Amino acid sequence: MGITVILENMMLTQLADEGPERWPEIWSIDQSRIRILMLCRRKERPLLEVHGDMIDHDHPVFGIFFRPRETAKLLKELDFDPRSASFQFLDIATTDLGKWVQHLITNDGWVRSMTEISPVPMRLRIGLTRAFEGYSIPCFRHPDLPPLEQLHLPMPAESLVGKAYVSIPRLGAEELATRRGAEILARAGTVSTHSETRIHTPVAENIPIPQVKSKTDETPHSPAISASEVSANQYSQQPGVA
Repeated sequence: MGITVILENMMLTQLADEGPERWPEIWSIDQSRIRILMLCRRKERPLLEVHGDMIDHDHPVFGIFFRPRETAKLLKELDFDPRSASFQFLDIATTDLGKWVQHLITNDGWVRSMTEISPVPMRLRIGLTRAFEGYSIPCFRHPDLPPLEQLHLPMPAESLVGKAYVSIPRLGAEELATRRGAEILARAGTVSTHSETRIHTPVAENIPIPQVKSKTDETPHSPAISASEVSANQYSQQPGVA
């Protein structure tokens, strides 16, 4: 199980770059990571914020929410109601991805597909933007939400600045607290000390995902799946960040 920490004014790339210094005891420089898009019903966002508290994962997981205020019109043109969903970009180890989404898929019926991330058209003036080349990203969505074929962003998802929900593996967090003091959970590392940190209180289908082994013989097994096949474009490397 994880422990969720909130870091203000962060980017996914920044967290990944600072990982070896923030969490040296539990960060693996050899571990491959992937970025995905999670679409939940808007009223269920608080559950998604602390999803890691219920998952037995091995590496830090980073999530930043995006709210399409100024690009809502573009979503409506695609027959997608922007008020119906919360949009979360997640940076996660490939070995943890299956654990993260398995319950959502097998128990809650979440659907996996691909979403095209595109820059905001020049005709739409929304303030701060950054040019980038469009790319596809794996998307996991609640079954009540329609497919999202395209999402326009003012800059690449990994460059969006906002409140980051960081899930630290519980055993790793406890080890850090023992070695460096209980303040580790309040500070969440020593890099970028200007950022404010808070502890959060828990409360094209057929895209393959990694296989998660059952903990008991009674639990049915899912077909074997490969983490490397989840994304056709891993790591393609401000308005609207919630």
